[in-house]
Amino acid sequence: MESESDAAQNLIAAIYGSVAGSSSREAAMKALTRAMDCERITLLSIGPDGTVRQDSYPFDPQGVIDYAEHYADKDVRIGRALASARSGPMSTQDLMSAEEIARCPVHNEYYRHHPECWNMLMVRTDIGGGPFAPVFHRSARYGMFSPQERRRATAIAGHLARADQIGRQVPATAIASDGIVAALDGLPDGLIVFDRTGQVQHMNAAARRLVEDADGITLHNKVPVATHPAARPLLSRIIVDVLLLAAGAAFETPASIPLPRPSGGRPLCATAYLAPPREGYPRFGILSLSVAGDWRLPALDIVRAAGDFTPAEARLAHALIAGRSLREHADANGLSEHTVRAHMKRIREKLGVSRQAEAVSEIIRRCHC
Repeated sequence: MESESDAAQNLIAAIYGSVAGSSSREAAMKALTRAMDCERITLLSIGPDGTVRQDSYPFDPQGVIDYAEHYADKDVRIGRALASARSGPMSTQDLMSAEEIARCPVHNEYYRHHPECWNMLMVRTDIGGGPFAPVFHRSARYGMFSPQERRRATAIAGHLARADQIGRQVPATAIASDGIVAALDGLPDGLIVFDRTGQVQHMNAAARRLVEDADGITLHNKVPVATHPAARPLLSRIIVDVLLLAAGAAFETPASIPLPRPSGGRPLCATAYLAPPREGYPRFGILSLSVAGDWRLPALDIVRAAGDFTPAEARLAHALIAGRSLREHADANGLSEHTVRAHMKRIREKLGVSRQAEAVSEIIRRCHC
């Protein structure tokens, strides 16, 4: 029978082996998940500019990008953990009061879709490139982490930080070799290279100009985000689809989408695809941005027909793809927010989706706009 000491050594070997190539990353993270008796592990790091980067196992690009776009800035635990003078593992209860948890958007919105993240144990380390924290998650039904599990998490955190630091040096080498950067910079279309977390590793000159002007596209936590509200879920979806393709969890390249531009110019045609494979290197996603045809908001009757909506539902759906919020639509039409949310619920049911962003994406897809 394997002793606890032998099990720990084998786990450490698997972590470094996933960087060196002697073992797979998936196998190492699966072993760590079992050892910590948790349901999800997030590797969280903070860049010099304050950018939050997270990688998650099991692989969940939609959840990672959703958190980066909408919740990273609202998660008070990150700032408090980084500012804390205490060392060792920290749970949500160590960083937030019960009243704060009750009001927290991460707990009330994000964790509704990711209940396996409810109990959190974070261990901050400061090795090499800045603050890094492995975060261990499990759902409420499994209870909080025990003192023994907290000690185990502390022992393994430093090894995870060193392995992450080594692994993140590889993509930069892969992108910069063979003159690839120079070739990208010479192209007229914008090209953005992103990694398995959806975060940008390189942009060519044309893409940098678009991002700097926020003209159709910008970055949030280094993740590409459409500047037009109606296009945001569409852009997130094609990036997620490419990440799933890279992981072998999908088989079709996503279709191109339009990104309206605040400058009033013709919209960008955004196409996401995989970079050609290179032996020994992780695969990257590419987001290509070229000038497309005219963007137009579909007529109200087209929106109504797209989902067999009632007139009230169609007006709300039309407002959403025009970029207005539920509250703005309620105020503009003299409706209560409760009524508008009821309309939104029926829209989701008719479209067969569970989230507002998915509903907007589906309406735009059905209207071919």
